[in-house]
Amino acid sequence: MATGLWNTLELLAETHPPAAVMAEWRQLAGADFEALNRFLCPTQRLAQNYPCLAERDCGCRHEVETTELFSVCQCEFGGCEAVKLTPAEIIIHELDTPRFGDAVARSLGFGVVENGHAPRAATKIWPVGTCTVTRSPVLLAICPNESQLLENLQVFASARNEPFILLVPTAGLRSEAVNALLQRQRCAFIPLGHHLAADGRKFMVTNPIQPILERFVAGLAEVPSIAPVLEGIKREIKSVRDERRSLLSAKARLEEMQGEGLFGFVQKIDSEARELFFAILVAGDTAKASRVLTMKDSTLRSKIAKWRKRGKAYAALAEFVRWRKSIRGQAGIDFAKRLASGAERETDYAALIRDIIEELEEFNSDNWEDKCDSLANLLRSATS
Repeated sequence: MATGLWNTLELLAETHPPAAVMAEWRQLAGADFEALNRFLCPTQRLAQNYPCLAERDCGCRHEVETTELFSVCQCEFGGCEAVKLTPAEIIIHELDTPRFGDAVARSLGFGVVENGHAPRAATKIWPVGTCTVTRSPVLLAICPNESQLLENLQVFASARNEPFILLVPTAGLRSEAVNALLQRQRCAFIPLGHHLAADGRKFMVTNPIQPILERFVAGLAEVPSIAPVLEGIKREIKSVRDERRSLLSAKARLEEMQGEGLFGFVQKIDSEARELFFAILVAGDTAKASRVLTMKDSTLRSKIAKWRKRGKAYAALAEFVRWRKSIRGQAGIDFAKRLASGAERETDYAALIRDIIEELEEFNSDNWEDKCDSLANLLRSATS
């Protein structure tokens, strides 16, 4: 019944990490058990059922009678005799996956793990190494079926939007959906059973992974440069600084105008015009003001167009609206919208750009210096 090292991991992967009594690990791994044994750790859990150890395996799980410690067959076909167990034999042992993964990764020539762990929701994925050429993470996924593999990969990919190298026990779970996700993320797929074998207590490379790594590196080299996007962001930062100076100048001018009594014209206009005027002043332009006022944009524009014909006070009002429109309201918002819509976004750097958008959208005249520093640090960390 022995299935070998790699199939054993997938057969016992319903739990995370894989776990079973020592008899089952030994039975399934067969000649590869020695390579696994040093990574199996006892837990505080006791087995409620036991594998059939009869020469003619009945194929069912035997119930463990905890009072007498017997393994009792429950099916009608095997006729297996009850087996006396020791307390140590019903202790569940689980795979020390980080240590196992580290040994596997070292055997394949990968470096140590750098910067981070798998998202907690990706319970069947473990970071086990780093590709020294690209600094990409190397992951070990041990799942019992294709749907769980796909689910864990989706969780990891959404949290860490970067190419990675995926190690799996066998190629049996590589479905079209899994392939599509890996191609979209520009990932490498390495089935360990095809490239690594147990050699006593060690692992031995049976097929080199170099061709896979070369394709992986070549795929990363084909990514379009992010330089144009970063240059656009640089221009937006400069625009923010320019706007800050403009806002300060506008504030000073407003205070000066107020001191000169130049807002006295507001007292000479009717209540409707005052309402429209202050809505535009706050919103920044007529389109936004019309939404605040629940009024059609065309209606509001028509009313404003008539102001210049109603005397000096109303003409001053119209001029002030024109001046207010020339002052941009929120720094970087147009650029952020273009990025969000995909017009200027490099999908390979989606996480970086989302962070940049969030920074740009929070710029204002009070926090621009701190935000510039924060954004600069973000870009340095992403491009260093």
